[in-house]
Amino acid sequence: MSSSLKLVFYNSNHFDELNSYDLDESQSEFTVSVYESIVVRKVESISGKYSITIMLEEKPIGYFVLDFTDDKFNYTNCQDAVLLRSLSLNPDFQGKGLGKASMLLTDEFVQTHFPEIKKIVLSVNFRNLSAYQLYQKTGYIDTGRIFEGIRGPQRIMEKFLNEF
Repeated sequence: MSSSLKLVFYNSNHFDELNSYDLDESQSEFTVSVYESIVVRKVESISGKYSITIMLEEKPIGYFVLDFTDDKFNYTNCQDAVLLRSLSLNPDFQGKGLGKASMLLTDEFVQTHFPEIKKIVLSVNFRNLSAYQLYQKTGYIDTGRIFEGIRGPQRIMEKFLNEF
């Protein structure tokens, strides 16, 4: 199923489909909705932030942000890093390996579009064990550092990108 999975830069044609799914309470407390990201926070208008759409057979099924702003320095001191945030996947497509496949595709996407980047960093809430396990399965390492987020302590994880 994941053979037709790809990552693309978000465009406004994706919004209705991405905004049509709701995450359950156990997930929505840990990430912002696409609506919050695009409409409220206006990510698209912020220099250094890129919205990415996860596509399956030309259907938008998920979303995340690659953040190159100084916010990343809350998580790393690496100049050549990008912060991954606001990941969500339509619940209809969860449990099928697509989240894992998307995270693995992120490496190549970043290396293709941002070749100067050597590391991806992210934070995951201590209580969000399913996301933590997903990141571990896709090569992210728990740095042992903690970021105190508005929803509680966050584990800081990172992944060094290999040349391909």
